[in-house]
Amino acid sequence: MQADEYSGILQQINKGYAVLFLGAGSTRACRRPDGTRGATGDELAQELLTALNGGADPGIRGVGLMQASEFYTSIDPAARAGLDRLIQDRLGDLRPTVGHYLAASFRWRAVVTTNYNRVAEDAWSEAHSGTYAANELLAIKTDQDIVQHQGDTKRLRLYKAHGCVTVQKQQDNRMVLTSNDYFASERIRKNIYDAIRSLARECSTVFAGYSLADYTFKNIFYTLYEELGQWASRSYTVAPIENPIYEQWLARSMSENFKTTVINASFDEFMMRLAIRRGVIAKNLKAKVLQ
Repeated sequence: MQADEYSGILQQINKGYAVLFLGAGSTRACRRPDGTRGATGDELAQELLTALNGGADPGIRGVGLMQASEFYTSIDPAARAGLDRLIQDRLGDLRPTVGHYLAASFRWRAVVTTNYNRVAEDAWSEAHSGTYAANELLAIKTDQDIVQHQGDTKRLRLYKAHGCVTVQKQQDNRMVLTSNDYFASERIRKNIYDAIRSLARECSTVFAGYSLADYTFKNIFYTLYEELGQWASRSYTVAPIENPIYEQWLARSMSENFKTTVINASFDEFMMRLAIRRGVIAKNLKAKVLQ
């Protein structure tokens, strides 16, 4: 990506017209306190299948988290609680990476995540304590949170569109895991999705950590674009791409069809380059980056 495109993103951020979307890939490099890496969606799916098979790997590949969750919840009526606990155990204590701390130093209009973990909340909390956060964060996990905090206009809103590991045993606020959950997601979090659409109508969107073939990305991105069409603001999607031919074709397709610039980088690489392009980094944040 050329420097002028970084400048374009920075201009939108500085004007208050940039929304950051964080997908599973943005936490790919996160670690737990014991040093182990957090599980991806495919890895969580394999763990569910292994648990269903009595602890032995069944040798089934290509099953995503959605279908594996449905297999898991079909064993008995109480299995959903067990599924939620497993997700919580595997993702609840992930630590932020340098990219998340850098992201907290930018003045986004809002942040949206489809991740269940608390990585963004923890990063912004540490950044706020370290005095290098551009804004204090307010996590919106349920529609009730929007009502409760409707008068709070100073804090940066983090919309958790697919739920959170901290909200358990609440059917109306459940994590989006099965196809039924996906189907009901915009109903059970209607106010959250309405807020996201409203933001997308007037802001540039930066999608970080989403596979372009991912159901979650398609469900959010294509729905927004279909509604906005030629009135859509410029979008950016950030993800590492290995094949140069695929990158070329994808970049042309997304630019011509969806006004979207494809950025070939991991989340941490992207945030580091954006910070370098900005040219300013707080002393405490610089120490965090070096550490």
